[in-house]
Amino acid sequence: MKTTLHRKYLPALLAALALSACGSGGSKPTAMPQPNPKTAQPAPPVAKQPEEPPVAKQPEPPVAAPEPPNPQPPAQQEQMPETDAEVFKRLQLRTQNGIEGEDLMKLVLNDRDKKIELTLLNPENQFIKHEARTLRDSAGGLIGYYGYALVNKPLKNDFGEYDGSQQLYFGLLDADESKRQRPEGLEEISYRGNMLYRYRAAPAEILEADVSARYYGKEKTMSLNIHDRNGGLWTLHRERAANSSNRVAVDERGAVAGHLFFSGSDGGRREFNGTFNGGLYGRNGSVLTGHASHEGRNAWEGVVGAKAAQ
Repeated sequence: MKTTLHRKYLPALLAALALSACGSGGSKPTAMPQPNPKTAQPAPPVAKQPEEPPVAKQPEPPVAAPEPPNPQPPAQQEQMPETDAEVFKRLQLRTQNGIEGEDLMKLVLNDRDKKIELTLLNPENQFIKHEARTLRDSAGGLIGYYGYALVNKPLKNDFGEYDGSQQLYFGLLDADESKRQRPEGLEEISYRGNMLYRYRAAPAEILEADVSARYYGKEKTMSLNIHDRNGGLWTLHRERAANSSNRVAVDERGAVAGHLFFSGSDGGRREFNGTFNGGLYGRNGSVLTGHASHEGRNAWEGVVGAKAAQ
């Protein structure tokens, strides 16, 4: 009987207990079962985005150094013409016998007139006659000079007393050798100028003759004639023979040399009467200058200066 009663009321009792548990507001919710860490699967890793490489700092362009003026190659640069003073430094008081007279006089460059002049060093000496003619090429560049000087030099005895005087003659000529050159091209060039000379039998008489010359570009030769003021004529020949060619060679450095034959105003036979040694100088060989002289009977000496005709 007792067992039957328990079986009868057991289901109702269990139901009442369940309702009582659900109606209690202060009770905590039942905890969710935690996964077993040994069996839990790890979350798949988040793919790492590739990092951008650091941007390298660009170096600032270097500041260009200022270019020097005229950055052209040296071969293309136009050479500046030399000043008169630069050329004058290379000139000397040069005579036909070398360098003489430096204890008596000196060369002076006159900047105002652009001329070369002579001055005496000792006031006791005096010029009897003197002249210096400045040589310039077709571009106006200084080449040198030619001229002469006749100087009176007082003489003294052993006691310092004046004992007469001495007359000294100098035929003067010098040209800047760095400017010697043969003309370029095949054209013919005419020259006009003068020769200042003296006969040794009359040392104080300075004479002047007219010079004419012609350069032949095709043959690289030159003819030279010197006319004195009395109708006489010197002609330049290649050989020491009157029938030799009257056109002498001009070498690649512009040197000119030959033998002089003279014929008087009477139209007589030409005779050997000296030598000429000189050259062509300056722009396109536009200056002709040199020494002329003759030894022996009727000896004479002179200096020649001529310029290409415009």
